[in-house]
Amino acid sequence: MYLLPTIVRNRLERLRSLLDPARAADRLRPRPDDPPPNLRLERHASAAQLDRVWGRLLAARPEAAAARAVLADAGARGDAELYSRNIENYAGTIKVPFGIAGPLRVNGLHAHGDYFVPLATTEAALVASYARGAQVATRAGGISAAMLADGVLRSPAFLFADLLEAGLFVDWISRNEAALRDAAERTTRHGKLISLEPHIDGEIVFLLPLYHRRRVGPEHGHHCHGCPRPPHRRRLSDQTAPLVHRGQFLRR
Repeated sequence: MYLLPTIVRNRLERLRSLLDPARAADRLRPRPDDPPPNLRLERHASAAQLDRVWGRLLAARPEAAAARAVLADAGARGDAELYSRNIENYAGTIKVPFGIAGPLRVNGLHAHGDYFVPLATTEAALVASYARGAQVATRAGGISAAMLADGVLRSPAFLFADLLEAGLFVDWISRNEAALRDAAERTTRHGKLISLEPHIDGEIVFLLPLYHRRRVGPEHGHHCHGCPRPPHRRRLSDQTAPLVHRGQFLRR
């Protein structure tokens, strides 16, 4: 009777047949020497920016010329400005097949009606599964929905030497709520810090800051709330020495 699952043993056998240890070590070793030129970041999408990106891509990979004709076609060039707040290093568009499920009856405090649901996917049977679910749910009277809260949650972690230091850190947090709120809100226009919940896991403290979204748009996502974290870190480092200088900031 084997301890390892069959799927694990099968994978190991396949790896043994393909690679000996020396070759595997050679293939997997880091290669810091002679890195390729970095693709310079361009933030504003436009037809001219599209040409510059493809110029650099083709200089490195001339065989990509055929892909350019498909990805950076006339439609992608004409719509480039529409995506200027949604993407960096814009290189064109990709068509993905999409199907329609529904109608799905929604009985919500805000959305209230029968809705068709577009699903862009290449996964076979996904649209069929959603369509069956929508049909059953609608025949049963629909889906009732109410939004109780709206916010964006982050989860930075701080690693300390022991449980005592972790506890002292949480104590410091409780004594400096106003200063931390001020530090966070000076660094983003997208959210307002409404709560900061600490969780101790051994010598690690997870801080769960919840931001209320001040604005909603196509560009709004978790990355818009990434900027409050460095001021948190500076504030904590400035005010909690010698406590925090022995800790390490971690990002999940």
